[in-house]
Amino acid sequence: MWPSMNSHPSSREKVLTLLLGFDAILKNGIMTKTHPLEDSTALVDYVIAGYKTPMVFVIHFYVDWERQTLIGPKEDLAAPVSDC
Repeated sequence: MWPSMNSHPSSREKVLTLLLGFDAILKNGIMTKTHPLEDSTALVDYVIAGYKTPMVFVIHFYVDWERQTLIGPKEDLAAPVSDC
């Protein structure tokens, strides 16, 4: 884990801490593939919406079941909606 300047870790640090240990869960067989379509479904989606700048990001994490590792983050930007 990277050193933090304050005693409260950032959201990015919290997410990285959780996801870095996820490969161990997969490699130890704690979590296994239960459905054939799980390859095409994101395991985790984070939706981040801007307030001052009206836009939406969606960050996806997938599981590579063959290599037993986490893939991501993959980002999608949803175009801002114009005023009606």
